[in-house]
Amino acid sequence: MNSYQRSGRQRAARKEKIMAKKPEHEGAFQVEEDADGEVHLYMVHDGVKIAERGRPDTSEAKTWIPLVPGYSVTDVGENGLLVEFEGVTLN
Repeated sequence: MNSYQRSGRQRAARKEKIMAKKPEHEGAFQVEEDADGEVHLYMVHDGVKIAERGRPDTSEAKTWIPLVPGYSVTDVGENGLLVEFEGVTLN
């Protein structure tokens, strides 16, 4: 077996591990107000803030800013979100 075949098997095994670890519950939102009175909206998954909603009047407005490597949060339609970890859908 060459190194290319081995690395392909390692990637497949890693993806299987991620799929097996899919959470049993959904993420939640957390709203916080800082000392200056600004309100921040976070997507929380397993108790960890994984993304923050972009501030209005910035280039990141209406987007989710990842706070933890590997996670992505994307708006879907008017009321939906797509949460992924390393390309695997979590919700």
